[in-house]
Amino acid sequence: MADHDHDQLIALTNLAVADSKHMVAFREQAVDRAAELTTLDQHLLSRSRTALARSRVHLDERAPARVPLSAMHERLELAHLKQANSHIADARLRIRRQRHLIAELSDISSHQTDLAETLLATMLNTLQAMEGHRKFIRHRLGTA
Repeated sequence: MADHDHDQLIALTNLAVADSKHMVAFREQAVDRAAELTTLDQHLLSRSRTALARSRVHLDERAPARVPLSAMHERLELAHLKQANSHIADARLRIRRQRHLIAELSDISSHQTDLAETLLATMLNTLQAMEGHRKFIRHRLGTA
C-alpha cells in the first residue's frame, strides 16, 4: 500500500510540474501579448494626437465671413451646437474621472501611470478639438 501511495504522490508531483510549466508558458505569452498591445496603444495614441493636431489647425484657421443660414440650416446648426455642448460636458466628466484614476494609481506605488497620463493628454487634446468645433458652429450661427 505504501508503494502505491508513493507512486501516486510521484504522479501528482509530475502533473503539478507539468501544469507549472504550462502556466509559465502561458504567462510568457501573456507578457508578450501585453507588450504588443502596449506598443499598439502607444502607436494609436500617437496617431490620434496627430489627427487632433491637424483638426485643430483647420478649426483654428480664420473663419470666412459668416453667410446667413436658411431657417432649416440654422435649426440644424443649433442641433449641432446642442450636441457639441453635450459631448464637451461628457468629455469634461471623463477627464475628471481619468485624473481621479491617475491619482489613485499613483497612490499605489507598484502601478505606473504613464499610459493613463498619455490617455489623459489625448483626452485633453480631443476636448480642445471639440471646443474648436463648437466655436466654429457658433461662428456659423453668428453667436461666436
